[in-house]
Amino acid sequence: MTKGRCFCGSVQFEVEGAPLWRAVCHCESCRRATSSPLTAFVGFPREAVKWSGGVPAEYQHSERATRLFCPKCGSQLAYVSASRTDQIDLYTASLEDPDAFAPEKSAFEEEALAFTRHLSDLPEWK
Repeated sequence: MTKGRCFCGSVQFEVEGAPLWRAVCHCESCRRATSSPLTAFVGFPREAVKWSGGVPAEYQHSERATRLFCPKCGSQLAYVSASRTDQIDLYTASLEDPDAFAPEKSAFEEEALAFTRHLSDLPEWK
């Protein structure tokens, strides 16, 4: 079983089963929604996710997608595509063990910020 939560812990979830896919996304929509240069998602069947504690709030930013987030702390938790309503894309960083869900693919490379291609080459900031 996979578990996850928002930053404040008000919204928690559990997921049964194996992921359908794992990827990073470089699209402008995800960058704007998270204020991050890229995001990582792990896809599951929507019915596999069980929410506990609070219920995530929803924001439909376009006809194509709805984003789920904690109404208390604002943490982004999931993305539901209008073209894949039977799936839910959980933000990998919201999981208890994000390293267990390392991305296998990269989406929207054509929208990637140029500096993200060299992040692993940067010296560590101490």
